[in-house]
Amino acid sequence: MKKSWQLNRRLFLRGAGVSVAVPMLEAMIPSQRTAAAEAIKQPMRMICVGLHLGVHTPSFFPGQAGRGYKMTPLLKAIEPYRNEFTVFSGLDHAGVGKGHPATVNYLTGVDNPRQRKQISLDQVAARAVGSQTRFASLQLEARANNQKGRPLSWAPGGIPLPLVSNPQAVFDRLFRQPKDVDKLKESLTDASSILDHITEDANDLQRKLGKADSGKIDEYLAAIRQVELDIEKAEKFADRPFHDFEDELNIPNTQLSVTQNSQIMYHLTALAFQADLTRVMTFRVPAENHALSHHGKQQAKVNAFVNLQKRYMTEFAGLLKQLKSRPDGEGTLLDNTMVLFGSGMGNASIHSTRNLPILLAGGGFKHGQHLRLTGKEKRPLSNLYVSMLRRMGINVSRFSRSNGSMDGLLT
Repeated sequence: MKKSWQLNRRLFLRGAGVSVAVPMLEAMIPSQRTAAAEAIKQPMRMICVGLHLGVHTPSFFPGQAGRGYKMTPLLKAIEPYRNEFTVFSGLDHAGVGKGHPATVNYLTGVDNPRQRKQISLDQVAARAVGSQTRFASLQLEARANNQKGRPLSWAPGGIPLPLVSNPQAVFDRLFRQPKDVDKLKESLTDASSILDHITEDANDLQRKLGKADSGKIDEYLAAIRQVELDIEKAEKFADRPFHDFEDELNIPNTQLSVTQNSQIMYHLTALAFQADLTRVMTFRVPAENHALSHHGKQQAKVNAFVNLQKRYMTEFAGLLKQLKSRPDGEGTLLDNTMVLFGSGMGNASIHSTRNLPILLAGGGFKHGQHLRLTGKEKRPLSNLYVSMLRRMGINVSRFSRSNGSMDGLLT
């Protein structure tokens, strides 16, 4: 009889200064268990995507409440996942004034986190579950050129956390050991793939695995390689001037950079969650064209503003696709990842902070509807955050200026 064996859940493939975490495999589940015990509960993750200057809300909010709503121009890109997300209207943070500084209210519930010493939603989660992964949290952005924006994440005491905008830096941090810097630099100079270093270790592992687990390793390594190819492509075109094609395509340089950056960052997000390197992430989409946000209802500006945001939604759809297509336990990564999409800005033209554009996908919640919360049903956005923290397994009754939760609406 073949002796049973079990892999460590913290298994890494190693070689030449490189370390790659292995995703959850069947061989990591103890063999001497009942069928019920074998169904190991997968961890819950959270990513909060924030648009710096909001959206054109008439193009975002559906005209009808409930499940049979018609897709709006901005939601059209994520229509294939309509049963995987909920659109909220009528949510905002009480007491937050309008204007640019108020954009920091998105994940904090206040317009001056530093002064009020307010921690953000993601960092509450990171403090609770961050010790279980290599990185407590990651804060990313798709910055173009030298654009500056206000942070999304705030540590205890109202301390702003910096955002990383370089996909290569994120990739190296996730998948390259920080030791032996000289070898890493040599590896980059020679354009050597991270996978070249771990091939022997990976082959040795696969010889011990069953067919299903071996296939998972193949898919996982292929996904890592695809990110490498995306980064190499981005670097290849980084120095190529865009002005030769600008008139023909009418796409500004910064817009293309943000789009490309977003694609890679979303791909990295899925990989980081799959490998359980972190369970908490934030991603900021910058204000590429501030003037368009002040459209004053001029149709030409509105059209340009909406077209810009359609691209953001297309990239966001790519994130949902990445998460939906990756198995995780008995479900998918999307089933076990709460994906918050929104902004601390409502009507971008007047920079209002009322009726914020908010969408929540995944996380095992009951989705597929537009929840319009007005009148007696009106409640703070922070109530949603209480429900999200509870879904992370965190026992909380309040967050910021909440006065309850939304458990009953989403479960």
